[in-house]
Amino acid sequence: MPELSSFYDANQQDVYVFAYNFDQLEGEELKEQIVRFKVKVPSMLTDPGELFGWETPDSLPATFIIDPKGSLKKCL
Repeated sequence: MPELSSFYDANQQDVYVFAYNFDQLEGEELKEQIVRFKVKVPSMLTDPGELFGWETPDSLPATFIIDPKGSLKKCL
């Protein structure tokens, strides 16, 4: 997460960066994990797969590369 946070800080005028917890935590549990792992980027509360029709990645953490039109280009 440190690299992602640094990238976000340096590029937030040009790109969107979001985090999502695939453990499906909610409320206080999610807030505690965000603090514990020092997540500095905005967090999505809805599974991106449900929002965009993507498959859950085979391994985590995962990074999704999305083009300006909102199409998934790559999952790292």
